[in-house]
Amino acid sequence: MKVLSWVTLIALVLLAFFAVANWALMIEPVPLNFLLFTAHGPLGLILLATVLGFAVLFGVYAVSLRTTALVETRRHLKELEAQRELADKAEASRFTALANQLEQEATRLRAAGAVFPVKLATHE
Repeated sequence: MKVLSWVTLIALVLLAFFAVANWALMIEPVPLNFLLFTAHGPLGLILLATVLGFAVLFGVYAVSLRTTALVETRRHLKELEAQRELADKAEASRFTALANQLEQEATRLRAAGAVFPVKLATHE
């Protein structure tokens, strides 16, 4: 795990210990001012739920980022493999063309080599 994951995990564990230690105060109803109206409710529980909701949201975001990165990596690997196969085929065709050219050159040299002794004999 990365350092940030460990820090987040430790922070959530400390938050859980704090919530358990102060549970009586967490569920005690207090007047809550919502600017337009006032209601009674457990402020500690509302704040705890909000923090946990954000933690879940960030967890989902992190998982989606990781999944997107893995999908992109896989796509890039497939593209690289296709390019590698294309390069291998091009290299094989170049080798075939080179072998054909060498064979033609060898044939031409053999033909010239067969003519050379005849020319040499006529000059002597």
